[in-house]
Amino acid sequence: MALLAITGNFDRKGGQLLEPHTFMHVSCGFTTREHDYLWENYPKNAKEPVGAPRFPLWNYLEREMQAMDMPRQILEGTPYPIRAVFALGMNARMFPDSARMFRALESLDFFVDTDLFMTDTAKYADIVLPACSSFERGEFKPYNGGLAWYTSPAIAPLGQSKSDVRIITELANYMDLPDEQLKEGYESFIQKYVLDEYGATTEELKKVDLPVKIAPIAEHEDLMELKRGLATPTGKFELKSAIIEQHPEWGLDALPTYKDPLDDADPEAYPFVFTSGSRIPNAIHSRLRNVPNNRSLRPKPTADMNEADCRRLGVKEGDRIVISTARGSITVCVHPTLSVPEGLVNLFHGYSEADANLLTDSDHLDPYSGFPAYRSIRCAVRKEG
Repeated sequence: MALLAITGNFDRKGGQLLEPHTFMHVSCGFTTREHDYLWENYPKNAKEPVGAPRFPLWNYLEREMQAMDMPRQILEGTPYPIRAVFALGMNARMFPDSARMFRALESLDFFVDTDLFMTDTAKYADIVLPACSSFERGEFKPYNGGLAWYTSPAIAPLGQSKSDVRIITELANYMDLPDEQLKEGYESFIQKYVLDEYGATTEELKKVDLPVKIAPIAEHEDLMELKRGLATPTGKFELKSAIIEQHPEWGLDALPTYKDPLDDADPEAYPFVFTSGSRIPNAIHSRLRNVPNNRSLRPKPTADMNEADCRRLGVKEGDRIVISTARGSITVCVHPTLSVPEGLVNLFHGYSEADANLLTDSDHLDPYSGFPAYRSIRCAVRKEG
């Protein structure tokens, strides 16, 4: 982004354009006010979110927990103990060093999860609440160009399943939480914080067969956002962050400075780069992973490696290889390909029998955002046996 600004391609057609904040971060061209609701109802005198001391910039900008620090806090109990967790579709295998996350869940006094299936994570829960799939619920959907729609469920909810928002709303009412908007429910929220400003209603949007235009979209003028002033302390595009400069105690560099993304493992002992961040289209996260038709597209955990690396290792299609890091090893099949560069090993995460994130490091996290280095772990590879 800094290069875009330096080369004059920020806030200009054909370059980087700023998008107004819209519902669920969809670039549809009109603003919504869900963040107003969050700040209006933020609990008074609440403890700092999980991860706030460790990732102060993330906390300053987002005011929400950084879940990557949750297993550490559960196990260590600092800066305060966590003894119960309510989760919506949690997938512990998405966490780096997922074995540590499972240990954390096992140590809790109480764990509630919602999901479509009894996933590996849900098996650790004391109570599992059945969630609706997208076929069984309707929701507000904004689209590019100022369009919007309220989808209709294709089928009635199966069994006792309910949408996540209905589960949260019913719990809020049962617990009599001090949040009247939450207790009123999802449709009321969408009406007040999204649609009222544009003169539309949820009932109108439910009746249409396709998305309809609800908001006018202003034509972009080059450099108009820069002239108006950006949402930074200086009002300018900052190559050096004024926020970080004002907080030297964070220990962060205010300039975008290159740092080697790889972990500090010995490159001679671990000569390959391991990545687990890519997503297999037929099994995103924990969803639909064990549906037989979906599983048949890649039934076995299989690592993609460059054909030249495979020749050097003496392995061919379907052979079994052992991938190891400082945290352990797993055995998977190999797929020689030209779609990955030499020196790289790509393995889709989520397979319980060969969990990619057993190999990743829970402390190899970006100090600015707190997000894990799923694509820059040193590893070794050998043919099985």
